Amino acid sequence: MPSNAEDSSDQENVENKIQIEEDSTYPLDNNITYRERMNKITKRSFNYIIIKEGVYPNGIVLNKKNILETSNESNKFQKKTYKIPHGYVVKTTWGRAAKKRTVCCEIDYINAIPQFRIKYGSNFQHVISSTKSATDAAIKYERSLKPGTKAKISGPILFGLQLDSVRKARESRKRGNLIKPAINCTPSTLEKRAKKLATKIQSNIKNDVKGVYHQSDQVILNNIEFSVNKKDCFQVNYGPENEINKTHKLRSVVKAVDQGQISRESYRELAAVEANLPRENSVSNERIAITDNMNQLIKISLVDMNGRDKLEEALGSDESEFRNPEITQEAIDIMGIGIYRSIKDILNYIIPYLKEKKVLRLSDTTIHLRISGDGRNVGRKIKHVMLTFMILNHKERHHHADYHYTTVLYPGTENYNTLEFILNPFLNELRSLKENGLEAAGILWNFELYFSSDWKFLAICLGLNGPTSNFFCPWCSCSKHQHGDLSKDWRIEKNMEQIATRYEDVNGHIHPPLIDMIAINHIIFDELHVFLRITDRLWELVLAEIKERDLFNNLTREVIMKEMQRLKVSFCFWENKESHNWEYTFLMGDDKEKVLRFFNLKLLFRPSRAQLIRNLWDQFYQIYCAIRDNTTDPGQLKIQAIDWLSLFLTPSQGDPNDPRTFIQGLYLPSHVTPYIHALVYHGWELLEKHKRWGLKAFSCSAVEKKNHNQVSTFFRKTLKNGGNPLKRKSAIQEIIEYENRTLYNPLPESKKIKKLRIK
Repeated sequence: MPSNAEDSSDQENVENKIQIEEDSTYPLDNNITYRERMNKITKRSFNYIIIKEGVYPNGIVLNKKNILETSNESNKFQKKTYKIPHGYVVKTTWGRAAKKRTVCCEIDYINAIPQFRIKYGSNFQHVISSTKSATDAAIKYERSLKPGTKAKISGPILFGLQLDSVRKARESRKRGNLIKPAINCTPSTLEKRAKKLATKIQSNIKNDVKGVYHQSDQVILNNIEFSVNKKDCFQVNYGPENEINKTHKLRSVVKAVDQGQISRESYRELAAVEANLPRENSVSNERIAITDNMNQLIKISLVDMNGRDKLEEALGSDESEFRNPEITQEAIDIMGIGIYRSIKDILNYIIPYLKEKKVLRLSDTTIHLRISGDGRNVGRKIKHVMLTFMILNHKERHHHADYHYTTVLYPGTENYNTLEFILNPFLNELRSLKENGLEAAGILWNFELYFSSDWKFLAICLGLNGPTSNFFCPWCSCSKHQHGDLSKDWRIEKNMEQIATRYEDVNGHIHPPLIDMIAINHIIFDELHVFLRITDRLWELVLAEIKERDLFNNLTREVIMKEMQRLKVSFCFWENKESHNWEYTFLMGDDKEKVLRFFNLKLLFRPSRAQLIRNLWDQFYQIYCAIRDNTTDPGQLKIQAIDWLSLFLTPSQGDPNDPRTFIQGLYLPSHVTPYIHALVYHGWELLEKHKRWGLKAFSCSAVEKKNHNQVSTFFRKTLKNGGNPLKRKSAIQEIIEYENRTLYNPLPESKKIKKLRIK
C-alpha cells in the first residue's frame, strides 16, 4: 500500500503537469495562438502568422538532420520529434509590453540539409542562420541581442514546429500535393468531393446499421445533407429521381401557392433559402399543365353578355367614385363577359372521389345539391356576381369555401334580366338533373335541389318584388300591413308549380321564377343574414329612440363609444359634411354579436326600460342559436319565436301625457322586417322539414367568404402572368381556372419525415 508521502508526490506531479492549448482554425485562418498552462495559469504564449506553410520534402530519408528531437523542458524524461518542412515561413510574436518581440522564421533545404533562419529588427533586416537545428538558431538569436547571455528559448516553439494544425495540413498532401482547402476550390471540385464523401457513407451504412436495426428491417439511405466550413451546403440524393414523387411534390407546391396566393417573386425568395423546394419555373410549368388538363375536363365557356356599353353609360362622368382606377378598369374591360362551367362536368369529376371517400354511398344514391348566389362590390357601382353549388352529403365541408363550386361568374349587377340570360344553360342542367339524374362512377344518381341566398338574390331568382313591397314573402302571402296581426299563423303555402305557370296570379311575383325546378319548401333563408339584419334593426331602433327623445348629443355618443371600447369593438360617430346627419361605423358579424349580448343598455335608458330591451335582445339571440342547432324541437321553437315577436310588438299603456300612468311599449308593426317575419313564422317549419341537415347547413357565410376572397385576390392592382401584358388574362378567367385547379385529383398523403437533432 503506498504511503501518504507517495500519494502527495503523485498529486503534485499531476497538478504541475503542463497543459498545451492550440487555438487554431488553420488553414481557414493563418493566425494561431499557442499557450502552455500549469494549474490554469498561462506560463507562456506565442502568436503565429503562417506566411508559407511549406511541405515535407519527398525523396529524402528522414534522419537526425530532418527530424528534430527536442526535450520537453518541464519533463526531462520525455522527448518529442518534429518533421522539418521545406519552404516554411512563419512570423512569431511573444512577450508583453516592452518585452514583446516579433521575429520571422524561415526553413529551406539546401542540398538536402535544412537551413534555419531568424530575421529580426524593425524591418527584419538582421538575419541569424544555422544548419544545425532550430534551437541552435534560437540560441544565436538570443546572444545577438545580449552577448554572453545564458538565456535560452525553444527553437521548435520559436519556429512553430509543434503546431498540430499546421502539421496536419502538410500531412494531408497526397502524392506530393496538398488537398486544397474548400475555400480555394472551384464549385465543380466541391461537387466532386461531396459525391465522393456521399459514396463512402453509402458504402459504410450496411455495416453501420448492424446492431442498431433488426436484420429484417430495410434501412435505405435516401440522401445526406452537410455543410463545409458552415458556408458551402450540399444535399446528395441517392439513386435515380422518382418521377412520381417529383410530380406529387410539384402539385402540392402548386396547391399551396394557389391557396396562399404566393407571388412568383415571393416563392423565389422561399426557394432560395429552402433547398427542398422545387424551382419556381418548374412550379409555374406544372401549374400551366394542371390548368390545361383541368380546362379539358371541366370546360370554361365565355358568355357574351353585351354589357360594355351599358356599364360605360352607367359610369358617365362619375368614375371618380371607384376606389381603385385599375380595379375599375379591369372590371370595365371584362364587362359584358361572363363565364360558365357545366355543373355536370364538375359532378362527373368529383363524384368518383366522393364515392371513394364514402361521402356518397351505394345505399343512398340521392345527391342533395344546394344552390347559392351572391353579389359583392368590386367598385361602388360594379358587382362581382357568382352562383355556386355544394353537395350537402359532404357534411364536414358545409362551411368550407372551396367546396362551394362556382358555376357562373360575371361582373355586373344583380338583376332579373341579366341572371335570366346568363343562368339559362345552368338552369337547363338543373332541370335535367332533377328529372333524369346523372350517371357517374357507374351509378345513376338522383338529385334533391335546394336554394339559399340573401333576400335580394332570392327575390330576383323567384321573380318576386323587393323586400319593401307589399307582398314580400317567398313562402306565404303575408302583406306588410299584417305584421302586427299576431292571430295569423303564417305557414309555407306557396307552390312553385303555380308560380311557374301563372306567376301573375300570385301576389308579389312580377316575373316567372328562374329556379322553378326547386320546391318552395326547399328554399331556405340564410341564417347568417337573419342574424345580421335583425341585429341591425334592433340597434337602429335603440338609436332612433335616443334621437326621438332628443338625447342624441355629444355626451350620449361619447358614452356609446366608451362602451364599445370596453367590448373591444371598433366604433365611432361622425357628421356627414353635406347632410349634417350623424353616421356611425358599420359593425361586422362578430362585433354585432358582442353588442347584442353584452352592451350595457342601462347606460342609455332607465333600468326598467333597459331591462325590457335587454330581454328582447337576449331572447332573439336564444332563437338564433336554436335555429342553428338541428336538435332543436321545431314546435318549441315556434312558441319561442311567437313569444319574442309579441315582446317586440309590446304596446304602450296609459296616457302618454301622464308620466304616472304611462308605460312605454317597445316597437310598432311597421318596424317588423322581412327577416323577422321569416324567422318567426317560417324558421321552425324549415327546421322541421330539413332537420337532417339543420338550417346552419344553409348558411351563406362560406359563399360570401369565397366571393370576398376572389374579389380581393384577383381584382387587384397587379399584372398577371409575371407582368406580361400581352398574355394577361381577365380576373374572372383566372378565378375559374384557379377553381378548376382546386378540383385537381387529390394528392396522396406525403411521407412524414421525423426530424431529429444530435447535439
